Amino acid sequence: MQHIPSYSFADSGKPEKLVEVFPWEEKSFYNFEEMHAHTYNEIFIFLEGGGEHVMFGKMYQAQKGSFHILPASFPHKLKRSTDSKGFTLAFSNHFLEQLQVFHKETKLFNLIASPVTYTASSEEFEVFNFYFKELFSHRTDESLRLNLAAHILLKLSGNLNQHDEVDGVFVLEFMRLLNTSYHQKPNLSFYAEALGVSESKLSKMVKKNFGKTLHDMQNERILAKAKQLLLEDDLNIAQIAVSVNFFDEAHFSKFFKQHTGLTPTEFKQAEIYKE
Repeated sequence: MQHIPSYSFADSGKPEKLVEVFPWEEKSFYNFEEMHAHTYNEIFIFLEGGGEHVMFGKMYQAQKGSFHILPASFPHKLKRSTDSKGFTLAFSNHFLEQLQVFHKETKLFNLIASPVTYTASSEEFEVFNFYFKELFSHRTDESLRLNLAAHILLKLSGNLNQHDEVDGVFVLEFMRLLNTSYHQKPNLSFYAEALGVSESKLSKMVKKNFGKTLHDMQNERILAKAKQLLLEDDLNIAQIAVSVNFFDEAHFSKFFKQHTGLTPTEFKQAEIYKE
């Protein structure tokens, strides 16, 4: 019998739920072939079959035992194979923040630093499968659902980062700052002062814990938000530029093309053409 941890989670006070589970009960369910994004984080778990999943402009193949982790606001589209079975585990940043407090030594926020995939071995998948079955059996029991989701995230994080040393408190505080400030592109000194460390130490800690620079992480989130607005909202390019803190449409278009190879208009037209 596997051990299920017991934590007490506080409601965020917002309409969003801390954790939701969406089983793929029909072949057509969640077969979104149109780029879109969500305000919550998602893990797509393939129990059978596979498919093609485009996350943040990159194509990933799925198979049995695959976990596709998609941070909030990152655009994606998923085409599942007709024999695929699985479910989506959706969770809020507030849920992850609370879990990180319980496990300061674990690099939980690495799960949502950027889109990532993981395929479990057959032995690992058997362990996960116990929690999946319990999760489906107790979907209406909120406390147990939250604790099962917590254990799945902890197990997945451990498998992805099992050889890494972690800075749990730093990761939690840094991600909070990044998620609320990235669009303003504050410099290194802003984060260093807020976190009470030197700029040199901050750079090293960001690189160590995320494998990226602060500049890269800010740009990823700006691009994700811009793509979401281009695909979902009825805004013109100038309005989108302002929404991601560019006060000049030309500079926004230059930034977008530099990182994607397309202008905002070309990107939107390309996605419409794919549909």
